Amino acid sequence: MHAVLWEAMEKMLLGIILGAREVRTVGCVEGLLILAEWVPHADASLSNISHKGNGGLAGTEDTAAWTLVGLAVRQAYLLHLDKYAFRGDASEVENANLHRKRLAWTFTYIADRQISIRMGQAFWCRGPSLATKFTASDFPTLQPQNAYEDDYASVLQSQLELTVLFGNIHDLLYASKPRTISLMLQGDYTKYLDDSVQGLAAWKQNWNQLDVGAHLKLLLELKYEYLRLYVHGFAFQAAMSRTPSTPPNHSGVKLTSRFPHGVLATPDGRHIMLGISAAKSVLTMLGHRISPTRHLRYLGPRFYLYAIHCAVFLYKAASYGAIGTEGRNDCVNIIQRYIDNLGVAASCERHIAARHSALLTSLWIRKEARDPPPNGEAVTTTTENTQPFTPDPPMPSMSDQATNSLTTPEPNNTQSYLPNFTGIMAPPPRYSIVPPESFVTGLYGTNQQFNEFDIYNFMDLGAYGEPDLRNLIQSVPFDE
Repeated sequence: MHAVLWEAMEKMLLGIILGAREVRTVGCVEGLLILAEWVPHADASLSNISHKGNGGLAGTEDTAAWTLVGLAVRQAYLLHLDKYAFRGDASEVENANLHRKRLAWTFTYIADRQISIRMGQAFWCRGPSLATKFTASDFPTLQPQNAYEDDYASVLQSQLELTVLFGNIHDLLYASKPRTISLMLQGDYTKYLDDSVQGLAAWKQNWNQLDVGAHLKLLLELKYEYLRLYVHGFAFQAAMSRTPSTPPNHSGVKLTSRFPHGVLATPDGRHIMLGISAAKSVLTMLGHRISPTRHLRYLGPRFYLYAIHCAVFLYKAASYGAIGTEGRNDCVNIIQRYIDNLGVAASCERHIAARHSALLTSLWIRKEARDPPPNGEAVTTTTENTQPFTPDPPMPSMSDQATNSLTTPEPNNTQSYLPNFTGIMAPPPRYSIVPPESFVTGLYGTNQQFNEFDIYNFMDLGAYGEPDLRNLIQSVPFDE
């Protein structure tokens, strides 16, 4: 069935690319945006897997989403939807067709901004934009008609405001690699971080009490926490860029920690701690406050990539000494819980959740098993004999009823694609899915030894492209 539907979809996409008249509709723009948010499961025919393991399935979703959003943008301009970025006169209030076109253009703007930041592409100077600050009242078709309905108009307004913040922060901190390097080395970024924090606090204050379903509020919180990491992670990378790898007057002796006197002893300590907190919050929400089969399974790829970025950020922070042994154990347990959820959420071995569970296991859990903390303390994990999702007590920020609706226990017979299970994703006994150093170095600007910082190879949090996950999907033997 999937093959037949995909063949029909390919023909439709070809018609869109060639500008066929029958596809020049608002519905076409809407369909492209939906398909870009939930791209089909990666297939071997869509990737370039070489005999050496290069290439793979992990980066396929973003590439497909980037292409589909680009088609939606062109189609929207072809239909002149950009003129609906302005408010009309009072006579247009009851025009349902106008509101549909405004919604299509608004979501095109949001999708374009999100995918551009994720792919590390600069915003097009004449790309989608909003000439008016729209509020919930500008989207009457999304407003609740009954008391039991969610206020999707307010949800959209909150998304718009968060997207504007995201875009402005990207332009200030990650506009170009030379500017980013200059900001880090000269220390001129603190005022931008403070302004960004102030903007995020204002957004949080405005929308913290939004009365919508628990699943909608959780998605907004995920975006908010990831944006916090996007801001504060900059300070961590800047601190690394200015910290020498060897102490003064001790040539050849490498520092065991970039924070020998503690994180808070550094000028960027507050931002670094807030970045670690934000990364943990994202992974905790995905591991404790969401049902794997009813919600996590159907999230768009960008939320999975949020978790990947958070996990790599915490891994790097722990490696450079910003996280102590106790905090490291906490990170491992948080990530293990998320991995458990991924294994249950995966509907097949090609599902993005199945692949990401293998990637995170190789980066954190198996790495910890091979390389215990320096002081010899064991890292407490539950890698073996992991049980399917079981709920934790409700989080304080959610109502009891709403939280329970997200954390209903899963059936005991739920198929799991955890990599440590003897199932489809399990590697052969002598093999492990081990991430090459390029996974971490390509994303967070370190060299092949992962001990020396290379500022000119800086790629942080998707600002200059998503992590190249493709090389991770290969099995290499353990060291004898």
